[in-house]
Amino acid sequence: ESTNAEPARLEVASIDLERVALAEETLRLTLDVSNVGQRNIRPQGELRIRSEAGEAVAFPINEGRDSVVPGAQRRFIQEIGPVPGGELSVEVVFNVSPRERHRERLVVPAALPSSPSQPS
Repeated sequence: ESTNAEPARLEVASIDLERVALAEETLRLTLDVSNVGQRNIRPQGELRIRSEAGEAVAFPINEGRDSVVPGAQRRFIQEIGPVPGGELSVEVVFNVSPRERHRERLVVPAALPSSPSQPS
């Protein structure tokens, strides 16, 4: 990296958070970003999850410190859990530059109750 290069700066294209169909206590985070700066960046942050009952848990984002090189687009996919089954309020927080953090609030619907087995 050149010392004259502009700092890294991520633009967030999309953030999606959904329950994994076969494991409703697991969430899948899909984060699409582009590095419009001139240096590498390793976006780190966390998901702050709060249940309807007030239970709070947090999970790291990009714990492996994967980078986004200048001019590149990157999709991060991460499975997180276990999480409560009710509706969840989630705050996604991660760095988009050396001095800025992106914050976004999402709501994840409650897991669907398992259907009772039908007698044969």
